Amino acid sequence: MASDMPSSSSAVAALLLGLAPLTPATRAACPDLPAWPADWSVAPWAATPDRVSAIDALESYAFPPRAPEREGIRTDSVLVVRGGTIAYERYADRYGPGSPHAAWSCAKSLTSALAGVALAHGALGLDDSICRHLPAPGNHCDVTVRHLLQLASGLDWTESYEGMPLQGSSVLAMLYGVGRDDMAGFVLSHGRRAPPGARWNYSSGDSVLLAAVVRAALEPRLGPDWPRVALLDPLGMRSATLERDASGTPVGSSLLHATPRDLARLGLLYLSDGCWHGERILPEGFVAASTAVSGPSRAPAARREAGDVYGFGWWLNRPVPDVGQPVPWPGVPEDAFAARGHWGQLVAVIPSLGLVIVRTADDREERAFDLARFLALAIAVGRER
Repeated sequence: MASDMPSSSSAVAALLLGLAPLTPATRAACPDLPAWPADWSVAPWAATPDRVSAIDALESYAFPPRAPEREGIRTDSVLVVRGGTIAYERYADRYGPGSPHAAWSCAKSLTSALAGVALAHGALGLDDSICRHLPAPGNHCDVTVRHLLQLASGLDWTESYEGMPLQGSSVLAMLYGVGRDDMAGFVLSHGRRAPPGARWNYSSGDSVLLAAVVRAALEPRLGPDWPRVALLDPLGMRSATLERDASGTPVGSSLLHATPRDLARLGLLYLSDGCWHGERILPEGFVAASTAVSGPSRAPAARREAGDVYGFGWWLNRPVPDVGQPVPWPGVPEDAFAARGHWGQLVAVIPSLGLVIVRTADDREERAFDLARFLALAIAVGRER
């Protein structure tokens, strides 16, 4: 397959025409890592005999016979990338390398990356009030970009789906009900549950509000297709679509569609510290900040499930003793982090092993899928022998 990447750093710079250049402080040297796909070639060692048992174990778990009524584990694809090459790739019936898949809340991690691009070029500041960018945001001027990245706005938001009380679900009202035409405005109509930054609360509303802030910062410079110009095209994520509401704001919490290979590109960007083909896309230190346990995640929360450890738009495999949280994915390196989406979508990055692991799925049975077990099996396939 021919490369669909820009051929040089100058091509990436051209795509970013309209943004201020990176400052010397943010144009730090990029790590010398082969962490971008040249042509999505399959690694020559991918099917060697010593990997057969590891592949069999992964496939037995991830691709069991499909159960009726959408029960059990329902994997649509698994992709394991190491060093910019494919170590393992398999698709269920009706899917293939060119099939975009709903990524759901993996969109939160993409929205965080878009915020990083705006930060790199000085269009946005981590501690900017949302009032600096959004018109008439009500009484929420103490909410900052940092708070939104951390899912810590303090807004009184209820995130509930199947198997949970749907009356009063803020996220369903935003996506499909009264808030669907102007989602950011709907988010801002909510009252307060806590001061901004005081506690973590999983909120698609925070990510949509962040998308609105980033839009306000980048759209005047890059035009209406700013997500593609700022990030998707530089990474070669040709298949990626981030849906918008009627007001034009990307639904940065949920409505992302992309092929597994294009989702892997987002993981590879973070694996290489925010660089792509030697060009710095995200500011120095942003990946480290994104993958460190946020302050609000260390505080007691009204609603927290086992494994709820968060950075800037990414789930982390770090223990948080302050709130009695052990390592979320036992048996997986603690430096692992992941974008995760409803019904089993996953983009996991494991820097210590140089791996990116993507899974798309249609898991409807709650708790049928064991993420830690899956990651351990995928690591066994992808790691060096």
